[in-house]
Amino acid sequence: MIGLKRGTVKLFNHEKEWEIEAQRTISRLNKILGSVASDIQHVGSTSVFTIKAKPIIDIAVAVDNFKDVLALEKEFINYGFYYRPNANLKGQLLFACGSYYDGTGDLQTHFIHIVLKDSMEWINYINFRDYLNKMPKVAKAYENLKLSLVETIHSDKCREEYLRRKNDFIVYTLRKALVNYYLGKTVEIKIDRPIGSSHPKYSDLIYPVNYGYIPGVLGGDGEELDVYLLGIDNPVKNYIARIIGIIHRHNDIEDKLVAAPEGINFTKTEIKKILHFQEQYYKSDIEIIPPYKFISKKVINKGWSGDKKYCVITDDGIKYLLRITPKEKSANRENMFRIQKQLASLDVSMCKPVELGKCKEGIYILQTWIDGKDAEEIIPHLTNSEQYYYGLEAGKMLKIIHSIPAPKNHPDWEFRFNAKMDSKIKMYNECHIKFDGAKDMISYMNSNRHLLANRPQTFQHGDYHIGNMMIEKNKIVIIDFDRYDFGDPWEEFNRIVFCVQISPMFASGIINGYFDNKVPFKFWKLLALYISSNTLSSIPWAIKFGESEVNTMLNQAKNIMNWYNNMQNPIPTWYRDIVIK
Repeated sequence: MIGLKRGTVKLFNHEKEWEIEAQRTISRLNKILGSVASDIQHVGSTSVFTIKAKPIIDIAVAVDNFKDVLALEKEFINYGFYYRPNANLKGQLLFACGSYYDGTGDLQTHFIHIVLKDSMEWINYINFRDYLNKMPKVAKAYENLKLSLVETIHSDKCREEYLRRKNDFIVYTLRKALVNYYLGKTVEIKIDRPIGSSHPKYSDLIYPVNYGYIPGVLGGDGEELDVYLLGIDNPVKNYIARIIGIIHRHNDIEDKLVAAPEGINFTKTEIKKILHFQEQYYKSDIEIIPPYKFISKKVINKGWSGDKKYCVITDDGIKYLLRITPKEKSANRENMFRIQKQLASLDVSMCKPVELGKCKEGIYILQTWIDGKDAEEIIPHLTNSEQYYYGLEAGKMLKIIHSIPAPKNHPDWEFRFNAKMDSKIKMYNECHIKFDGAKDMISYMNSNRHLLANRPQTFQHGDYHIGNMMIEKNKIVIIDFDRYDFGDPWEEFNRIVFCVQISPMFASGIINGYFDNKVPFKFWKLLALYISSNTLSSIPWAIKFGESEVNTMLNQAKNIMNWYNNMQNPIPTWYRDIVIK
């Protein structure tokens, strides 16, 4: 059944015919409007599948401007749609269908609501429909309200009274639907009360978080929708963040959104504690994005870090890497996550960060799963040119990684590394295990300390070598950023020792790829300094792991002395100056 006598209110069980007729109507409107309409949707109660409704089809049409629509009024009439200029509906044009409008009867069958694209009117139509379809209990409450109104209202103006009395429910539901719509979405936030500012009415209330709003989106109080921004420790003016939670206030006319940098989550308990400064005055509940559900969790026993690692599969079949860092070692994980996000945006081929949060065991990070093989297992079996090519790619990626500068006022590199060298020389001198050539190595270090002056500082992966790389679909992928640091970008090459052991061609490729085949001589001198420093400390470091590891480090020290001809030539013998274009 489609249509209802004007001025009457009757509700019918949902019928499939309503959706079919809605699609027919949308097709007719597309023929009339063409490119004038940016979107056309079935809305209203007949679009909610679980409730009774009046058998009148509501359609919402989004357009750029009303002028283009009114210019097509004759075409609307030809298809049986009549413009209702006196409908008194704010922010929209109304067209209607039915025998009442063409003068042949008293039926109303369709209402066409034409609104501006991205307007609150359009958002409300879509949100109300989607929210009721998503929340069956709310939809049932709406149905019960309408049924009770139908039973209690008996007058000539029953339809107008019916609409008026259900308006409170609609306004409240739209408020809930609006905040629910933004949950999980990324938005731009305008901050009008930054960290450290005071409340405009209550000067003793100081904001410990940034607080602002989504421009152009109105909340339940008629003002722009408010947002708490968590996870940022300094005052900001604007920020693009993801909505991770909703504060549902029961004794206020508006709800609040909670946002955080992309991928960073907070638990309900954490949100409640952080926002207690203001939310203590309201009765509220907190809703957050549902956590990932794992249907499979397999332990990964690889790597030197103290993190627990798992291969997990979510209930939607997606595989991830889950890393859990113990609480006592988790201080820098949030900052690492942010930088990984930045690197991923720069198209670094890497294990990409998805989500960060807290759990009972510490801090967890969920990352994309690399469905590949360890580079150190694949590279040795390739041709020389293939090994070199993968090295080039790894070098180019390292250059991008080093494009992120160190924080302002970061401690001076010359001072820091000189102190580090002093410490490593002391460690070696106090160690009972020695290797041939150590004195030459220490002499080289001391005579080249001047090279540390005025070195730039950038973000460092912290452990950049073939053991922290994988090959997926013929492409190098970088993993394990947990030792990240800030310092001289060239110092990052000190781990190239491990690459040389697997493939000198790959190691040569990394350097040539980084410098675009134009390697400065100063780099070689500094690299010899950095490798010497690491080599000295590797001997006392290895003792706690046993004789086998000590012998490995001693053999490595011997090889390094051979590379550098007992520290007489800073360009190592394994280096290949090959150019592949």
